[in-house]
Amino acid sequence: LKEWGLQSALLVGGAKTNERFATAGLIDDVIIDIHPVLLGSGKPLLGDYMGGLDLEEVKTKQHEGFTQVTARVAKG
Repeated sequence: LKEWGLQSALLVGGAKTNERFATAGLIDDVIIDIHPVLLGSGKPLLGDYMGGLDLEEVKTKQHEGFTQVTARVAKG
């Protein structure tokens, strides 16, 4: 991305894409939409990435039918 002169990008991906970016340390912020739905199964948000992300809440906003949490990935 830097080769193209981009400073930032919005990643909208599945578990494998998220896992690859997390492993490379390329995630700065996370925006998570929480919907009141119970699922029987599914894939983890970060796939098989086991490093974990320490998040610092930036803001939480209540919308019609869901909550959106924006958090910054703690570095260091």
